[in-house]
Amino acid sequence: MLVVADASVLVVALQRLDDEGIQLRRWLVELSEGQELQILQNLTQLEVMSALRRLVLSGSLAESEAHAAIVRFMELPARRLQVTQPMAIRIWELRNNLTPYDAAYVALTERLQSEEKIEVALATADGRLANAPGLSCDVRLFENK
Repeated sequence: MLVVADASVLVVALQRLDDEGIQLRRWLVELSEGQELQILQNLTQLEVMSALRRLVLSGSLAESEAHAAIVRFMELPARRLQVTQPMAIRIWELRNNLTPYDAAYVALTERLQSEEKIEVALATADGRLANAPGLSCDVRLFENK
């Protein structure tokens, strides 16, 4: 199965070296059946850096750990894709239920499902996104057990 990974799962996977991070990375590998993750090139990169910045500013994460997480993100074996014009239209259609950022992940998942003709899922740790109405794609929510 192809897996689109949003920033919420990647931040945890990249910066948490504890049991939760290990569990999340294992979950992503199992979900994707070992295939490379699908991510939005610029959006995901900026969202990951923004989340890491917040963690550093709050004192929850050391700067050196944030830097290491960014390096891991840059080295992540993933297919990096761009927002297309048809995706932008779909993002706008989802405006009543999702932020444009979250809608972009949904639009990418729907696009890949249509293009690849195989099962594609959106992996997230964001409960609001996972439970949003009006989505026509498979959304998998990571919940630390």
